Amino acid sequence: MAEPSAHFVPEPLTVEETGLEMGFLADLTLKAFYYTGRATAGQLGAALALSQPVMQDVLTFLSRDNLCEVTGSEGHGLANYRYSITGRGMERTAAAFERSAYLGSAPVPLGLRPPSAAAVGLSGAVRPGRGGAGP
Repeated sequence: MAEPSAHFVPEPLTVEETGLEMGFLADLTLKAFYYTGRATAGQLGAALALSQPVMQDVLTFLSRDNLCEVTGSEGHGLANYRYSITGRGMERTAAAFERSAYLGSAPVPLGLRPPSAAAVGLSGAVRPGRGGAGP
């Protein structure tokens, strides 16, 4: 039986624990809205690989700035509220896409990755088929 990793990184439960700026997470969420039109907090959290507490903080931030709004519910609880992007949110989304076209899982900053993950990404090793002599 394999031993658990000594370098386990727990799931971030706050925006601060993600190591990412609220503005970055807000832009990433708005870009997800662009393609989905409307979504629940649960769906957005799954698409962006963010915990529900983090996703709720981001959606609260976006709602407070009138960038998205609650348009319904698909069940009980905050994770099931259905959100839609507003006109103001679409304007910010366009600016976000101009800065970066990235849309996907929220990245994990290098400083928060386990040492082995950081070492693999920064080792400088040449992988077969990527410019080096392969086997």
